[in-house]
Amino acid sequence: MTADGAKLTEDTEFVADFSVLKRILNHELEALDHKNLNEIEPFTKINPTSENIACHLFSRLKAAMFSFPVELYSVTVWETDKQCATYIEPTSFSKI
Repeated sequence: MTADGAKLTEDTEFVADFSVLKRILNHELEALDHKNLNEIEPFTKINPTSENIACHLFSRLKAAMFSFPVELYSVTVWETDKQCATYIEPTSFSKI
């Protein structure tokens, strides 16, 4: 996952604490890890491709990070060490 932030906190001088972001990411990954994805929503209705998994994780992580001072930029799902799919949420700029 890639997050974007513009302001450092005064106390820690971080944009966001990586340990907190990692905890959120791990929580979402635990729901998918070593599971039959075809039995987990939304993959009972859509194919659990890397592209769809990245989009699903983006949606879940964005909701979990709602109160954070950073914005989720992208989620990348790796199939192998050379193949991956990255999801970046469309914006109004992508329609131009």
